[in-house]
Amino acid sequence: MDFGSCIREMREEKGMSGRELARRANISQAYLSQLERGENKKPSPEIIKKIAKGLDEDYNDLMTLAGYLHEAELIQLETEKTQRDTENIKSELLQAQGQLKKLKLLQSVDNYIQTTKDLHKLLTLNFDVYYKDKLLTKEEKQKFLTIIETLLNW
Repeated sequence: MDFGSCIREMREEKGMSGRELARRANISQAYLSQLERGENKKPSPEIIKKIAKGLDEDYNDLMTLAGYLHEAELIQLETEKTQRDTENIKSELLQAQGQLKKLKLLQSVDNYIQTTKDLHKLLTLNFDVYYKDKLLTKEEKQKFLTIIETLLNW
């Protein structure tokens, strides 16, 4: 079966008229008709791309039908695409793992802060400590420590 016949068959299977496909592909109906009748046997890759879009079909499949790509080339293109997709997924996964590690670390620090009863640790470690909704500075935390130690005579 030649390229034009395949295009016509795909179009008809989708219940699409020649006029509709020509509109969707942004090509003239007369040109599409010539292709389907086999009067133009090998359209340009640009036209094939438009037809693929209009039919909602894979561009590489239509390029193969038109004789531009051979099965080995198509397999190579698909392999390269799969490799690119795999690398993108790996990269996204690594980013997600990094974010998850950061989140777990923050949760463990937050857990530590929430569960610690040692006022000295809260005031001496590099955690945010508040008094009446005011964030204490390093100097203010040191003043609190001095006052508490003076009161307790340590």
